[in-house]
Amino acid sequence: MESKPKAHLFAFAAMALFVFVFLGSEYHFDIAYGELAGPDSVVGAQASILATSAIGLVGYSLVNRMAVAKHRSILAGVLGTISALLLIATQLTQSASVLLSLGCLLFLILGMLGNATYFSVAQTHYASSYLSRLVGASYAAGLLAQFLLHSLAPNSIVEAAIIGASIIVLGFALAARRNMLHVVPVESTLLKEDQRTADERDALKEAILLLACVSLIACVFSTLDNVVTLANAQGTFDLSAWPRLLLAISGIATGFIFDLTRHRYSTVTMLCVAMLSLVSALTIQTGSEVLLGLIIFYLSSGFFVVFFTSSFLRIAMRCANPSLWAGMGRAANNACAALVAIPSMTLISSGDILLISSITIALAIATLLVAHALENMRRTARYKAENKALKLAELIAAQAQTTKPQEEPKAPADKSAPDAHLAAFSERYSLTPRERDVLSAVCSSEETLQCIADDMGISLRALQKHLTSIYRKSDTQSRAGLCSAALTEPLEH
Repeated sequence: MESKPKAHLFAFAAMALFVFVFLGSEYHFDIAYGELAGPDSVVGAQASILATSAIGLVGYSLVNRMAVAKHRSILAGVLGTISALLLIATQLTQSASVLLSLGCLLFLILGMLGNATYFSVAQTHYASSYLSRLVGASYAAGLLAQFLLHSLAPNSIVEAAIIGASIIVLGFALAARRNMLHVVPVESTLLKEDQRTADERDALKEAILLLACVSLIACVFSTLDNVVTLANAQGTFDLSAWPRLLLAISGIATGFIFDLTRHRYSTVTMLCVAMLSLVSALTIQTGSEVLLGLIIFYLSSGFFVVFFTSSFLRIAMRCANPSLWAGMGRAANNACAALVAIPSMTLISSGDILLISSITIALAIATLLVAHALENMRRTARYKAENKALKLAELIAAQAQTTKPQEEPKAPADKSAPDAHLAAFSERYSLTPRERDVLSAVCSSEETLQCIADDMGISLRALQKHLTSIYRKSDTQSRAGLCSAALTEPLEH
């Protein structure tokens, strides 16, 4: 499913706005709390607001279900307005305890808005081949907007007012989009109840493995974020400085990489990036190579954000409760950040290299095991999807044959008729000789693509590359659709 331009634009704008308001609100809260309670208290306070945001992300599904149908259309707009007022209040209070309470309530509601945003995007883009690029570009746009605001705004009150106005815009934009916030994927209605239940069960297993993988990697990145937050609160450097722009570059690059590789081995890639990032935490904490540590941290963080956001957007609509799973990546990241805040800072501050190395190795092994299980499950899912597509093509062909009107007896059919149709199809769409071979192979065999690639003596990636080119030229989107179109191509007489 490829979304229309308006859907692309809305998804981009909504996710960019959420990144802008969430990170901007978090930055302002950290600064305000550090001034009132001292820099050493910022990490603990940040853990509290991130925990409540995770509750909001997960709780949106329940609130959405409990809301009366006629009120759902304005729910996001009301939440956005309340969030904006709370943000302004956090800038005016002079009490650390009041600020913490207001911050927790603010991020609880921001979490709900975040999941509403992700759920909206998941419904229109869950099967898009551009999803990761869209996530990366919107993340970069939100970061750049925050950077420009911080650089140009005259004071923190003006910044908070602009962020508050942006929250209101996001809320009412989601409310106006209400006709797309409560729909079910079209394909699920075409499946029988038993088949739909089985698919949802498989999707749930994959989602749980993905959640475990994201949570393990989030432990590493949460440690990094706490180190950077503490250094910012102590005045070692300013989080709004130019290194933060590396997040934008990393997000865009990651989106292209993940889409072009179709998310293959993305989990293992993230593990390697996370382990490299742990080194940056040590360099920042010791003060030996702070700039290098910041560069590694921000480049790695961009990878991680695009990874967990796009992964859950893809799988959410296959689950029984998509509004719960759409924002689960962000929820897991924030929850882990809250849980490991104090332990991670204690660990880093201890300087116990042996203990740090042991925990790092344990995390690496655990993540590798989960990643291996996740890749196996995805491989099995792809195999099932190919078989399902072939069976669907056979069913369509059988139905077409049974509904074909009776005709006068004709001469025996030419056995070369399928080849003639394929030749006509290839000629019409100007396929290369190699693409013609691939077309003939996939249309004359029910084997998996891997088996066909082995028979042709080429790699699976090469076969998929040729198929992608054929899909693009013929405006088809699946193997079943391609074979159906090619084998029914009209012959010239």
